[in-house]
Amino acid sequence: GANGCIGKAAATITVKAKPVIDLSSVPTEACADEVVALTPTTGTWSGTGVSGTSFSSASSGSFELEFIENVSGCAGSATTTIAVTKPIAPVVSSSTVEKDGTVPVLTAVADGTINWYDTETGASVKVGDSYTPSIVTSAEKTFTFYATNTKNGCESKKVPGTITVTSCATAAPQMPVAQSICEGETPKEFTAVGANIVWYSAITDGKVLGTGASYLPIETVVGTHTYYASQNPSCEGPRASVTLTIREKPAIPLVENVS
Repeated sequence: GANGCIGKAAATITVKAKPVIDLSSVPTEACADEVVALTPTTGTWSGTGVSGTSFSSASSGSFELEFIENVSGCAGSATTTIAVTKPIAPVVSSSTVEKDGTVPVLTAVADGTINWYDTETGASVKVGDSYTPSIVTSAEKTFTFYATNTKNGCESKKVPGTITVTSCATAAPQMPVAQSICEGETPKEFTAVGANIVWYSAITDGKVLGTGASYLPIETVVGTHTYYASQNPSCEGPRASVTLTIREKPAIPLVENVS
């Protein structure tokens, strides 16, 4: 040291422990649109879907969240993952039945468990892919029921299915494709698929043009002509249409004979 003298000094270093972070209280699974409370709340959370100390996602997937806590100037961090399930809504059937007829069975297709509801806000009344409601078919009316798909404990939105009671449940026949011909050409027969087909000149009332599956148009005038057909297995259903377009034949130019 200076002048042959030695000086001494002491310094103290305090080593602080990093904060111990426990994220075991955070659930590892959630449903789409569910709000998950994140704990602990003494630090900062970050990640997709995080807002303050809560997490939510409208879509399915795996989401990694990070929590950082600073205690007495020492920072610690930890991560956790939440798997979000969003069930696909089921495909639900609808049906039509004639008055006093047998109640039809509604069906639903999905990749999870189907729950049926009699109302949009009520409790589930049936579990399974099909449901036969307890309704009376003595009067014309439309009944609406609902089905959901549950997967990994998460339930989809409700999808409606209807049963319509009508005086006649016959559907329109399956119609052929439209025709387009030139003026002077002969059209082909139209053939409809159904039972006891009747051909008409109009969508309602109108003249009966013929009966049977096939009908040969007789129009020759340039323009679009529309024909209608219904079927009648036990009662006459609505009419469907098909068109015949007759295109004008171009005039043949006159060529002067020059000799």
